[in-house]
Amino acid sequence: MAKLNIPGYQVTAHIGTGGMAAVFRATQESLQRSVALKVLKNTETKEWTERFLNEGRILASLSHRNIITVHDIGIHAGHIYISMEYLEGGDLKSRIEAGMKPKEALEILATVGEALEVAHKKGVIHRDVKPGNILFRQDGTPVMADYGIAKDFERETDVTVDGTVVGTPDYLAPEQARIEPVDGRTDVYGLGIIFYEMLTGKKPFEGASPVHIVFKHLNEPIPQLPEEVAMYQPLLEKMTAKEPEDRFANATEMLAAVTELRVNNAVGGLKKGEDKGRRRTDEKDKSRGKTVRRLALVAVLMLACGLVYLQRETVLPFVEPYTGRIVDDRGVMVDQKDWAVGVALGGWESIAPWFAWQPADPLKVQMRRCRSEGRPDCDRKFANPPAVDALAGNASATTK
Repeated sequence: MAKLNIPGYQVTAHIGTGGMAAVFRATQESLQRSVALKVLKNTETKEWTERFLNEGRILASLSHRNIITVHDIGIHAGHIYISMEYLEGGDLKSRIEAGMKPKEALEILATVGEALEVAHKKGVIHRDVKPGNILFRQDGTPVMADYGIAKDFERETDVTVDGTVVGTPDYLAPEQARIEPVDGRTDVYGLGIIFYEMLTGKKPFEGASPVHIVFKHLNEPIPQLPEEVAMYQPLLEKMTAKEPEDRFANATEMLAAVTELRVNNAVGGLKKGEDKGRRRTDEKDKSRGKTVRRLALVAVLMLACGLVYLQRETVLPFVEPYTGRIVDDRGVMVDQKDWAVGVALGGWESIAPWFAWQPADPLKVQMRRCRSEGRPDCDRKFANPPAVDALAGNASATTK
């Protein structure tokens, strides 16, 4: 192609060349923005020229965030060109080669499906849905490119089987191979083949020649997915059914199934996350449960000690054989063998006044302990001393 000189554009690089068109990177001088210029190489055929311009106008009418934006269409000095959005994020083909996760594949399937839905509602059938036509913006947004143009013009070896069958053999729907009428379900088939490739990293049908590949599209079922992504098999089989009437009726119906699957996956992912979180929570609960049990045990012990304290007049005499002094003046045990109980009772006694609980008479406690041991002098040794007023009365009687 001769040196490209299109008014208003400064061509900066050659991006690639197809069978019928070449793509250049250029700067739109009026806005100082990068654009992609797609230039039709062969302008001798009037029909091709008209269809190129017509499809460019159709593409420009498809306003959607996941469809490439067309800025301008024109003819200058024998060059027919389309100025469109320049995408720096590469294509889906390179991402498949690098390896993709199922979640990412499902997201791209939904996004491209939305773009197809918009185009189908305007009567535009892509007919060449393939990874090389799905590009990405710098932020990772997938964008459908070459709407309506590739289906008629880019007939290079890896794009067409022969002069009448349009499409790429690896993604060709059976009705295309049979040269039958096509509709939106044709694009759904191609997208299904891409979905298989995104999940597995390889094409479902391979052969020594395009004819062998097309034969498999016509006659062989879609291969089974690996076990780790087998959940997508029903969706895949519905998208790639051999007969159009066995597929989703349209892109909208397909998107509904994809959305349901994404929701189920999200719930499943939450469940997995919940399982992990539940294990962590269970560990925390176990630890918390141990703490609660320990606190409960301490509370029970304190309660038991409190009950013993309140009833020690009848209980304590039978707890321990006599080994010496049992209680102090307040009735709290101080024997070395009962040190722990004594500490507990002492602690309880310190808070007992808050509950208006009165300590028992220590002499009565010691007397009952003495009697339980069968000692003969208990009544004399632990007898209550006479009241102060009684002693005072005896004193005055003696004086008299």
